[in-house]
Order: sequence, then structure tokens, then C-alpha cells
Amino acid sequence: MVSNKWLILVVSFFAAAIVLTFILSVPIGVADGGSLYKTLEGLGLGYQDTPSADYFEVEFNIYDDAKITDTPSAISAIAIDKTAKVFDVRRLAAIYSVLFIFGLLLAIRGGIKNDVFDIPFAALCIFIFADTAYTAYFNTFYSEGAIHTTYIVMCAFIILSYNAKAVVPFLAILSAVFTLVFAFCGTAQAWIAVLFGFLISRLYRLCENKLHKVICIVAGAISVLLAITFAFNYKSEVYEKNIYNAVFFGVAQHESITTLGLNSSLDELCGVFYSDEILNKYNLQNEFYNKISYSKITKFYLTRPMALGSKINTAIKNAYNMRPSYLGNYTKDSIKDKRQAGFFSLYSSFKSKFIPNTAVFAVIFFALYFGVLLYTYLNEKGYRPIIEFAFCLGFAAVLSLIIPIIISGSAEIGKELFLFCLLFDSIVVFSVTAGGRYMYRRKKMLQNKYGLNSD
Repeated sequence: MVSNKWLILVVSFFAAAIVLTFILSVPIGVADGGSLYKTLEGLGLGYQDTPSADYFEVEFNIYDDAKITDTPSAISAIAIDKTAKVFDVRRLAAIYSVLFIFGLLLAIRGGIKNDVFDIPFAALCIFIFADTAYTAYFNTFYSEGAIHTTYIVMCAFIILSYNAKAVVPFLAILSAVFTLVFAFCGTAQAWIAVLFGFLISRLYRLCENKLHKVICIVAGAISVLLAITFAFNYKSEVYEKNIYNAVFFGVAQHESITTLGLNSSLDELCGVFYSDEILNKYNLQNEFYNKISYSKITKFYLTRPMALGSKINTAIKNAYNMRPSYLGNYTKDSIKDKRQAGFFSLYSSFKSKFIPNTAVFAVIFFALYFGVLLYTYLNEKGYRPIIEFAFCLGFAAVLSLIIPIIISGSAEIGKELFLFCLLFDSIVVFSVTAGGRYMYRRKKMLQNKYGLNSD
């Protein structure tokens, strides 16, 4: 069985490498239509041509040093050659590819149990997480590439911790490190990382040595505290646009913004897209930005559940499309510009076409998911650690539907649900493999107990 384990890992490596090689060589990416100009400014880069939503750029002019404010900018800064005049975004994609393969193989290694589900589990991981809807972001400056890869590595180290009692403290530290790397991708990721930080602290139950228990608890606590601190203090390059959208494509669609302590004259901006012209015309710096905060927006939704429910329903309608349909995936020189790539995208296509994007489906799905987990948690004590991980995925998925509403409203809600897709897909992988293994073991147990045939 040892040889099978390594065979699975080797085949997984080559399968993922083939997909990523194609992504890099074609190349396949995601157009930005100029929406990333502030991100580029922070990295000391500029567009060579007028940006378009039909195709994405590969090369960018370098004119200044990069400013590191979060994980995506840090990874981008590593990729940029300061001595060059032009930056090829495929250098960034190469880094993301290495991180992704590293995390994927670790996750597959952690999920191998030397049973009939090892191969399906590995295949499912590649089929879902190497889908072009995810990997196309590697060739861009969107934060999705960093979110995807750091999330995979974070989860991989946590999963490995459940199977390696002797080195749990070491893995707990690595889990905490990558939880923070994931947290520093953005505000939403920081709040989700808080849940995983608590999960890391819970690893102390797998240790027998008191020092090891303390290491796990401290590692988890530090990751929780730093993630919360980052969430409260972080402001991205598009902070002004995001909080504008949170109010005028969120709160203002339900009540007058006077409920937030703002001037009623700004109510007319409801549904009006952010621009520099609007910023100056309405003196938003004094009349809006100096008076608004996310705590006020959060309080609004907490005290008005109907408004929150309406926004969640809007989010669910856009929850299963990982790529905006109006953004092309090819370069300007490609004969396929203005189109979305169909290579290795069977799973994302299936999900967007056949999974009902309704509140009813979401409620039933998560009710069944949490119900089965609770039943198993209460009746199978030996599986409690991994079930807690599954609970964490579920709670994080629900939060990832709500947090974007507070942070940026519904103006670009489809684009803001990338993290939900990651978590939902993780739930799918867990449910299929863990559920299959549980039923298989129950069947074997009944066969051994009652002498039933396997036919």
C-alpha cells in the first residue's frame, strides 16, 4: 500500500503540472478591463495598452518599487524583477503554480487512508481545484490566485495534523503560519482565518505531551489575534470603492442612509456606480468617508434581518459562477479573445449550469450537511477532530456569503464570492470522500458482524 500512496502522489503531481503548463503556455488568464489600475500602481506597474474586458494583458511596464500591504502584493513583489523594465505576469503564475502543487500534494497526502477511496479523493481534488475557473487567475493580479493557493496549503497542513500525532506541534505551527498568510489576503479572508485559528488550537487534544499541547494552543491563539487585528485595520487599494458600494448598493437599497448617520442628500447616489467625478461632486471625503465605518454597516444588517436576508438571496443567485462571464480568458493576440476558456473546466461548468442557485437549495444543502455532521459527531467520538474541520468549512462558507455584503454590497457580488466557491467545493470533496468512507466502513462492519456477503 505504501507504493500505492507514492504512485497516487506522483500521478497527481503530473496531472496538476500538465494542467498548469497549459494555463501558462497558452496563456489563459482573466481580463480586468482596467479595474486593477490601483493594484498595479501599488506594485509600481502600468498597463502597456488600454485595458479591455475582452482580453487580458501579459506584459506590464515597471516604473517603481512595489509596496507590500498584503499577501497578494507580497507574492507579486517576489515575482517582479526590479532590474527589468517589463514584467511578464507568467512569472507570478509560476509562483502560484508551485504553491498550488505543493498544497495539493500535501492535502492529498493527508487524505490518503490506504483504502479504495484514495484514488477517487486525489482525482476529485485535481478535478475540482485545478479547474480553469480557479487556475486562470494565476496569470493575473487579482487576489484570487493568492487566496486559492494559500487556502489549499493552510487546509493541507491542518489535515496532515490529524494523521501525525508525533509531529502535531510542528504541523500546528506551520498551519498557523499559513493561516496568517491566508488571512493577510484581505478582510474577508482574515475573518475566515479566525475560525481556522480556533481549529488549530483544538489540535492540543491530539497531543500527550503538555508542552506540545501548549504549542498548539498558543499557535492557534496567535493566528486568531493577528487575523482579527488585520481584519480591523486593513484597507485595500479599493477600500473607498468597496465601502461606497457597501452603502449605495447595499444599505441605501433598503433604507435612507440617515440610519448610518449620513446626510440624506446622498440618498440619490443609491445604485450609482463609484467614480472620481462622483467623489468630487458630492464632496464624499468629508460627507461620506469621514463619517462611515464598517461597524455601522454591520450594525445595520444585524438589526434588520430582512434586509440581510434579501442580500444573501442575491448573493446565492451568483454563488456558483467562479468566473465573470463578461471577462475574457485569452490575450489580445489570440484568435480566441473575448471568450472564456473551456479547457479543464468541466466541474465549474457543471456547477454553474446544474446546481440550483436558490435560497431553498442552499438552506436544504447546509441543513443536511450540518445535520449529518452533528449526528456523526455525537455518535462517532473517534472522528470528532476531522468533523470539527468539516464544521469549520461549513461555518466559513456561510460567513463567506455574508461578509462580502458588508464589505462591498451587491454591485460586484459575483466577483466577491470566490472564497465561497472554494469553501463550497471543499465541502463537496469532504462530503463525497468522508461520506463514502463512512458508509464503506459501516458496510464492512455489518458484514463482519452478521456474516453478510459483499454481493
